[in-house]
Amino acid sequence: MTNSYREMMRQQQLSEQTKQRFYMRLQQEEKKKPASYIRRFSVAAACLLLLIPITAYAMESIFGISVVQIFKGDAPYEGHGTGYEVSHPDITAKELEDFPERIRTMEDYRLVIYDSWDQAEEELGITLVNNTFFQNEGVTKELSYDLSEEGVYRRVHCFGQYNGKNNQFYRATFTAAYRYDNMHITLRTVVTCQHPDISQEQAYRMHESGVYYRDHDVEEIYQEQYQAANGIQANIVTVDRRGGDATNYEAIFSANGVSYRITIKSYEPNRNEDAKAYLIEILEAFTF
Repeated sequence: MTNSYREMMRQQQLSEQTKQRFYMRLQQEEKKKPASYIRRFSVAAACLLLLIPITAYAMESIFGISVVQIFKGDAPYEGHGTGYEVSHPDITAKELEDFPERIRTMEDYRLVIYDSWDQAEEELGITLVNNTFFQNEGVTKELSYDLSEEGVYRRVHCFGQYNGKNNQFYRATFTAAYRYDNMHITLRTVVTCQHPDISQEQAYRMHESGVYYRDHDVEEIYQEQYQAANGIQANIVTVDRRGGDATNYEAIFSANGVSYRITIKSYEPNRNEDAKAYLIEILEAFTF
């Protein structure tokens, strides 16, 4: 890991461009591109209960998700792209006492590779995912993340990123990949802790996440709101791909001070309906 990259992760208030570069590196298999400049526009309130198709060049805000354009700036990436960002403006940071001592006094940035999601939760001291779907016999771990930027020259299944400042922890992000019925599933969570040097507005921004695609990879992006029986209110984003690539289905929601993003796609053609059905099954299987 280069000194400049390490210094980037030390910054408390990351720029939008830096955050998107970081998320892009973590999901290279999706070929997602970071944004240099982002503009947001609100859609009419009458559209809020509709399933709304969005072309690759639209810029609208629906259910708290902004569909954005990517323009070539000073980032070393060519071309234009499209994607979306989502924020969780009502999320609440957890108390420092919620975490074990080894986490509370953390300074700077630390990357940890885990063999399982359970290991990550054990170290954090908090249960993030209580979901019977991932207990299915057919769910297996995938090695989907290349952390070469971090000096880890191998692909991994699950990893966590911890941030601290002035000898106090303030954020942890966990990411893992799974396979089920020839479906690829990724799971990502972000949890933040109250910190005297971090404002509530800054804490909100830590839960923002962006997913980006090159323009020629995306046909359309659709969004809808889903209400699960367990109380989850999720935004489901459907990304129709060009050239026969599998459609991506992504669910974004927050609960108990944690933000979640789940992505699923099929390795087989013509199984888009199955992929979305599994995504809804995962949402319904959460228990809080």
